[in-house]
Amino acid sequence: MKKLFSILIFTIFQIPLFGQKIEVEKRIKKSEFPTVAETFIKEKFSEKKRIKYFKEINGDTIHYEAKFKSDGYCYSVEFFDNGQLEDIEKKIQENELPAATQKNINDYFARHYKKYKIKKIQEQTGHGTTRYEIEAKGKDQSGTYLYEFLFSETGLFIQRQKIILPSNNITLY
Repeated sequence: MKKLFSILIFTIFQIPLFGQKIEVEKRIKKSEFPTVAETFIKEKFSEKKRIKYFKEINGDTIHYEAKFKSDGYCYSVEFFDNGQLEDIEKKIQENELPAATQKNINDYFARHYKKYKIKKIQEQTGHGTTRYEIEAKGKDQSGTYLYEFLFSETGLFIQRQKIILPSNNITLY
């Protein structure tokens, strides 16, 4: 009965969170990481440093992620629960975007936000095309929030999710 009550409460609180990103990421040991995923990383990235393994829970989906440095870039390689590749994300600087793509993305932000600041850009590949995942703080008429945006290879807007950061239970003075 407690389990049913917990599931019901969890479901009720999930309904208003549509369009928000609530993700729990937990560091795991290499032995807990899918073998097929580890094999992919070894074959694709010969030179990698400081590899860390994670298990991500986002709602009812589980993903695995490996983070490391290779060829001067920070990578995040994500896998589905079965170990199959979901995507490869490479952290880049804004000036590494193609000029037309950069213009389209900045035009989008200028049209939709009074103020904005791009925090992080990741070039996302692995699904037959290149996309850009951008973490940015945006201020509009409702307030200032942290978002995760997804743009196409040409800089066209695909989606936006508000990032909900976990609360800090430590009192700071």
